[in-house]
Amino acid sequence: MNDMKRPNPLYWSVRALAWMTMHTFLWLSIRNRHKVPKKGGMIVVCNHTSNIDPVILGISTPRFVRFMAKAELFQNRWFGVFIRNLGAFPIRRGSSDRSAIRQALNVTAEGGCLAIFPEGHRSRDGKLGKGMTGAAFLARKAGCVVVPAAISGRYGLFRRITVRFGEPIQPVVDTSNEEFMKILMDRIAKLLQEKDKVDTSEHNLIT
Repeated sequence: MNDMKRPNPLYWSVRALAWMTMHTFLWLSIRNRHKVPKKGGMIVVCNHTSNIDPVILGISTPRFVRFMAKAELFQNRWFGVFIRNLGAFPIRRGSSDRSAIRQALNVTAEGGCLAIFPEGHRSRDGKLGKGMTGAAFLARKAGCVVVPAAISGRYGLFRRITVRFGEPIQPVVDTSNEEFMKILMDRIAKLLQEKDKVDTSEHNLIT
């Protein structure tokens, strides 16, 4: 198993290419990157509206990000090898995938950064859906902080896309997974509501 503890040359090459591509063809603004802890195990939770979201979130987060990706993406051998080398690992949706859960907990236990789209699938209408409790379970099990993030805007040539990071949240011991998940989704919703606020100092910026 290719269980990456740190990024390899392929990762940095693809990240640099994605950065240049997105910066060239999108009006990309990344806000509050300083709120992402520079070290230590953590989970980033973010809304999900497009297949491009993992790329945008990956280049926006100032750390090496590991992703849980649906197992179907690994059915093609060569594509599976490719995305594994970019830090992804498979999870079987609709079932309790203990192997994926163990790997996710290993990522945070080793001080890594794990990204999860808690809605479980892309939103077809762009609205924030209900969060599944998996992210809350992992965060509470690992005891690591969770950073809410939100991607707003419509993907398209030279359209504005904004990524916002919120304050890190420490799991609350005396809450259920459902209650903690609601807290996380409320934070994401608040970040999405900020999309209509105009800050001219951050136009067309990648910070």
